[in-house]
Amino acid sequence: MSLSGNRLTTVPPGALLPRDNDSDDGIDDGGGDTSSSSSSSSSSSSSSSSSSSSSSTSPSSSSSPPSRLLHLDLSRNELSVLVSDALVGLSSLRRLDLSHNRLASLPPGLLRGCTRLKELALQNNTLGTLDAAAFRGLADLRVLDLSGNRLDENWVRPGLFDGLRALVVLDLSGNHLSKVDDGLFEDLGELQVLNLAHNSLRTMSSTALRSQLNLHALSLSSNRLESLHQHALSSLAVLHSLALDHNALHSLHPRTLKNCTGIAEVTISNNLLTQVTRRHGHHALSVENEKKNNNATKKTSLIQIPLALRDLPSLTTLDLSSNVIGVLKRSSLQGLPRLTGLKVGRNELSRIAEGAFKEAPAIRHLDLGGNRFQKLEQVRKKGGGRIGDVQFFNRNSVKKITSTSN
Repeated sequence: MSLSGNRLTTVPPGALLPRDNDSDDGIDDGGGDTSSSSSSSSSSSSSSSSSSSSSSTSPSSSSSPPSRLLHLDLSRNELSVLVSDALVGLSSLRRLDLSHNRLASLPPGLLRGCTRLKELALQNNTLGTLDAAAFRGLADLRVLDLSGNRLDENWVRPGLFDGLRALVVLDLSGNHLSKVDDGLFEDLGELQVLNLAHNSLRTMSSTALRSQLNLHALSLSSNRLESLHQHALSSLAVLHSLALDHNALHSLHPRTLKNCTGIAEVTISNNLLTQVTRRHGHHALSVENEKKNNNATKKTSLIQIPLALRDLPSLTTLDLSSNVIGVLKRSSLQGLPRLTGLKVGRNELSRIAEGAFKEAPAIRHLDLGGNRFQKLEQVRKKGGGRIGDVQFFNRNSVKKITSTSN
């Protein structure tokens, strides 16, 4: 049943239940039209309504048959408050969409009867509080979207997701989280997609994701991350996609991705990566020092791709755009046999060492735009092949492009 895009401001208790003399067979998949059957009986029901008004019961009473409604779409209305009995009797409900409303909270017990619910959409409301038992009893829930609200760690805390052992997708992006408490995701062992983008996270502890053994996609984009604990991702052996772009990361510990042997896509663009090569002392500058000493660092250091991004046998795409990387060495892409796409545009690159791409023989797409090249060699890979797609943008001052074998 779709009631989306109206101007509903509330849902009275029992309003979604069938009446005693009605059948809801036509709405179990979200859209049957029952107007003809209701109009045919309107005359008889109206004639008897006045005589029986004194003995009539509330629509939410036990005399109303349970609904067989499977899908309910209440999105894009003007709902700001729901009473706890608004969904009473909807025991067969599989998908509920309350997104794009004005809900600031969910009343305790709102979902207590919806035990078969598999998908719950609450994104783009103004949720600032959540009852600790808001999702209790939803053992079959697979998809939960809480993105685009105002939730912080005072409400998104350990216990909130307890019992959601079937959950596969959790979206918490676009909220006000500044940290993820240990134990928050403890029961979510089947989780495959976790989106924490567009929050205010500053770090991730070593055990925050310890139970996510099946996680395939993790987004931490657009936060305030300055560092990741070296073991923060240690449990994510089947991780396929990792997004760390638009943060304040200035380094990655060499063992950060050690156990992520199946990872295929990594995005770390728009950070402050300043991984200094060994010959200048293997260390990372703090964010504050990087900002203060940026010019000096560029002059005295050869800043390269972090060691954490080496020896990833399944990696196919790596985006390091908009950092402070100054050189591509032969060892920079070590152990990346399947890498086909590399983006290092808008860095501080002024040279590429001879043989830089021999460790990544599968590269087909290379973005070097917006760097400091004066002369660039369009390299051949070992075996005589040529990188298929080299992109340059206007900040390079390339005066000469030659073709040489690496």
